[in-house]
Amino acid sequence: MGNNINPTAIDRRCSAAFTGHRSLPNGGTANVKAALTELIRDWHGEGITNYMCGMALGFDLMAAECVLQAKADFNDITLTAVIPFRDQCEMWNWNDRQRYHAILQQADFHILLSEVYYKGCLLVRNDFMLKHASRIVAYYDGRRRGGTYYTCNKAGVMNIPVLNLYDHLSR
Repeated sequence: MGNNINPTAIDRRCSAAFTGHRSLPNGGTANVKAALTELIRDWHGEGITNYMCGMALGFDLMAAECVLQAKADFNDITLTAVIPFRDQCEMWNWNDRQRYHAILQQADFHILLSEVYYKGCLLVRNDFMLKHASRIVAYYDGRRRGGTYYTCNKAGVMNIPVLNLYDHLSR
């Protein structure tokens, strides 16, 4: 199981973060996984070795699994689970909880931001990742609401590059 990490120990220059929708339309998971795998390999060549995941259902967990698979080829890649509140997955179905815990157990580092849920804690998680990432990998369909919209928009304000796989795969 991963270790708790002091957030100041994160080197922003070699860190990226994931943000994306809970559902991936049109059953496109195979294409998204392939694109993530290629991106992680390419970015490794550019010095990106730490990936932060907010541990949400959908794109986040899929991206985390791709990072864990990439660790077989690149032993310097790390996965940092940024957990907005303890028991984040408590209300999820059994399969999703099992998947969450399997990823959490394999993550190199854990950052628990709050012991309890509170209104806005998911945005605090997104802000944390923005503060500590040099780039963002998104799966964002352009809807102007929700956490993915918030994160991509704020990344733009902060001049953090966003690679949107939704756009990339729509070409």
